[in-house]
Amino acid sequence: MLLVFAHRGEAQLFFENHKLKEHPAFSKLYYNSEFHLLLCGEGKENSLLNTTRAIAILNNKINLVINYGIAGALEPTVPLNKIITSRTIYTEKESEMKFHSFQDDKKSKYDLITTNKRILNDSNIETFKNFGHIVDREAWAIFMSSKSFKKEVKSFKLISDYTTHEKQDFCKSVQEHSIEFSNKFYEHFELNFLNKIEKENEKNLQLNLESFHVTFSQKEFIKNNYPKISENHKEFIKKYIKELIGNQDISKKAKTKNLIIAIEQKLKPLTFKLQENIDQLLNEFQNGNIKFQYDKKLEKTELKLTATIENKTNIDTLITYLEQLPFEKFQNILNGEY
Repeated sequence: MLLVFAHRGEAQLFFENHKLKEHPAFSKLYYNSEFHLLLCGEGKENSLLNTTRAIAILNNKINLVINYGIAGALEPTVPLNKIITSRTIYTEKESEMKFHSFQDDKKSKYDLITTNKRILNDSNIETFKNFGHIVDREAWAIFMSSKSFKKEVKSFKLISDYTTHEKQDFCKSVQEHSIEFSNKFYEHFELNFLNKIEKENEKNLQLNLESFHVTFSQKEFIKNNYPKISENHKEFIKKYIKELIGNQDISKKAKTKNLIIAIEQKLKPLTFKLQENIDQLLNEFQNGNIKFQYDKKLEKTELKLTATIENKTNIDTLITYLEQLPFEKFQNILNGEY
């Protein structure tokens, strides 16, 4: 799946909620394990050029292209601040309508026109009213590119305002309301696409996680790491999940935490064993006022200390604890001597 936005502001929530990496072959293209995202830039030329380049790079990795963006309404029958689909997508050529159009959503009652210019005069607006209900700057080009690669393509437009010669600066509107617009796009994507992706991923994992409370980062961990463990360990995890589901004494969050610990243990048994020994060692020297931390990757031979000091007794206690701290044992465990 490829998501296409003209401006980064429109995609802000997607970057904040997902760990998207820049594609090594194209700096405007980003990706994670669930979808790809393109910032195509404003206008037909940028949209056509950059969408074509992105699809050419991804090609067989995607089947669906989704365009999210801002559009202006040509008449008051179009609802503001709502995401709508388009029945037909047209474009103009030298202020006249171009013959080549694309069908999008047959159930929609709105037609969209992708314009060449951001600023329209009264003559343009009146001409366009005869053919469509909303105007944007990218959709037609994104459809043109996607269809040339035989990809399914959809467009969802958030109507920001009514287009008149006095008020039609989309870029300014995006800048002023970027968080609001991006939030609406993300909610739509989450409801209509992301939840389906996650359910499909869970189905492919063949893990029943309905009785668990799983955050996005936890889902990412399970999805990325469960396939890496051996088949015998996978069977163990499946049986353990059934045990957790049947355990009514712990919360859904606790079940998820225990599941992740089990996957970590099967994924890196030696690392898990070392961590277990270190935790056991340090727990003997921790109390409510003194806490120790160490590098969970076990790459650094160091301990970090956090202490609460409210009086001299706390200082004396801290000194006693540090004098008795078996730091040499900690180092030996890291060296595999336990």
